Amino acid sequence: MLEQEFESKKKFLLSKLPDYLKAKGINTEASFSCLNPNDTSHLPSMKYDAATNTVKCFNCNTCYNIFDLIGLDNNLSSFSQQFAKAYELYVGKLPIGFVSILSKLNSEKENTPAPDIKNSKPYIKEPVFEIADEHQKQNTFIPFGQNDAIKSDDVFGSSKIDESRFGHIEPEPFGAGLLNGEHFNPSNMSASGVTPQRAVNSISPFDEARLHPFNARGSTASNTPNQPTFSGFGQAQNIAASLQSQKPAADNIQVTQKLNEIEQSPFQTFSREDTYDYSAYIRKCCEMAGATGYFKERGLSDEVIVKFRLGFDDNYYADGENSPDSVIWKAAIIPYGTHGYVARNTVSADARNRFRKKGFFNIYNNEILDQEGTVFITEGEMDALSLETLGMHAVALGGVGNIQQLMDKIRSVSVKHHYYICLDNDAAGEEAANKLGALMFQAGLSFNRINLAHPYKDLNEALCRDRDTLSQRLSSLEKMLTVKLDGLKSTVPAYRYINSSDDLTAMRFSPSLYSLCGHPMVLRRICASLMKNSSKKCIYAALNCQRNALESIINSSNSNASASFGDNLRFIEYTKENLISQLITGVGSMIIQGNTELVTFVDLTALTEQEAAGLIRKIEDENQVLKVSMILLCNQSAREAAEGICIQNLNVDISEGGEFTVKTINEQGRPAFFVKTSNFYTCV
Repeated sequence: MLEQEFESKKKFLLSKLPDYLKAKGINTEASFSCLNPNDTSHLPSMKYDAATNTVKCFNCNTCYNIFDLIGLDNNLSSFSQQFAKAYELYVGKLPIGFVSILSKLNSEKENTPAPDIKNSKPYIKEPVFEIADEHQKQNTFIPFGQNDAIKSDDVFGSSKIDESRFGHIEPEPFGAGLLNGEHFNPSNMSASGVTPQRAVNSISPFDEARLHPFNARGSTASNTPNQPTFSGFGQAQNIAASLQSQKPAADNIQVTQKLNEIEQSPFQTFSREDTYDYSAYIRKCCEMAGATGYFKERGLSDEVIVKFRLGFDDNYYADGENSPDSVIWKAAIIPYGTHGYVARNTVSADARNRFRKKGFFNIYNNEILDQEGTVFITEGEMDALSLETLGMHAVALGGVGNIQQLMDKIRSVSVKHHYYICLDNDAAGEEAANKLGALMFQAGLSFNRINLAHPYKDLNEALCRDRDTLSQRLSSLEKMLTVKLDGLKSTVPAYRYINSSDDLTAMRFSPSLYSLCGHPMVLRRICASLMKNSSKKCIYAALNCQRNALESIINSSNSNASASFGDNLRFIEYTKENLISQLITGVGSMIIQGNTELVTFVDLTALTEQEAAGLIRKIEDENQVLKVSMILLCNQSAREAAEGICIQNLNVDISEGGEFTVKTINEQGRPAFFVKTSNFYTCV
């Protein structure tokens, strides 16, 4: 009788494979990408086979059933553990009678000779989701029937629970945890399933857990009887540990009698959320939250620690067993309602061994979707908690494989939101953000995809390393998203460059800013030479003493000047305080009088480097309106400031023969050199 019940339940669980696949976001009606990471073709070559309740790949011949996939998703290598987990997900607590059968299976396999590995090729399967990770790639599993032998300290082995630590635990009969008066019907079982996670990135110390979907924070407690609570944190709800403490029934008749006493079908309806109740454990961990500085080190506020019931377990069994060989963590506990939690190793730096998850999971903090306001979508729970610390409302995918879960939740709520997608700054986060954005666009949702964490990997790292910048980005987010920078201006004409003596003599300048750098006396003499040989109207803006020096040069050689030279030259005298206003007035008046072909020389050689640099920027701003050719005369000390703003800088010197030598950079960015003969005077 008991074996028949076991086989019946096993058959039922095998039939739940479509629900499990749908929870992964997989459409069982069409082909999908092979779940075997060794299949590098990335083809949609895997299909669900309803006849055998398996998925098969027609490229690599991989075949998985629901137990295989649950084992891959939860790091469970034996069929006994896989069955127990599947039973938890879709039925409830594993009855003692089934424990006896599973223990018997383990014993039989332990006595089975090991296969000849040298002459046989193991059938290796690995989990692969939308985005595979290093942890998944390094853990391979062998399906039931190949090598299910369990270690002596395995959950179905001979080791016992330390009752001095936990107290004696009475095993519950099969069906004791069922809902009152409800009958299990496979046709109305919940279609919820477990969604794969994307693993942590081993590069950054701020990686987030890639979790299965988890239930909303603050969900109502399970209405099933609470599981036993122990003094050891995190172990009461561990089915594997509970199984150790249970003794096989004396015979199957007693168990059968208990089944008959229930007067119910062993198939009863269970909500997956009602399968778990970690209330007592989470409450105990919350009381211990002050014993660790982990949450403060990650930048979380006291209010967030209390609000989200974060906790600490200094004696957490990472492998789920209470045995001499158990791995014990000092674990930070992040609950998801009363139905699940994640344990994070606060000591180990090994990114592949830092997280454990228990219970039922959904989109983290998804109850805020029922409230009005802007919602940020993050990748990991620590990212969401980081934004909550800064006063925002955030949900977390709990892994990039949970996008479809989020979309289903968004469609189920009546409140409209504007969403900000801000996933991790890595290849997997980029791909997931693209996919989520596409789905939101197709659904007609209001959203922006943003990068708040740059240059860091994720939001929690940004909070820890540069809190002020992250806060400033959040406070000015709407304004920053409305800023539109100018693109390429097709109407800007090409600037003319002075590449030869003829260009300089003809003063072929564009209506923009140029500079001549050199000794002040040399610069005044080349200005006088250029003014003499040009028919253009010229303005010389300078201090009074500089004007006198230029006029002295002009008057000393007036006999060689053309008759119209005096008519083409105008002066603007300025002080350091009124240079800009005098330029605007003087040049503006010439333009209004019709002198648009105007060249203005501004002598800045009497100013310090700092004074000249400040005025050069102001002159450039004003010339954007005036739009005339403006030549700045600068000392060598101000050359870098001039070169940074002007279209072209000409370095001018004079030879012993009275010829001007000019060095510059041409329009190709190459050095250029030419000589201009001084025909204004013959000696210096």
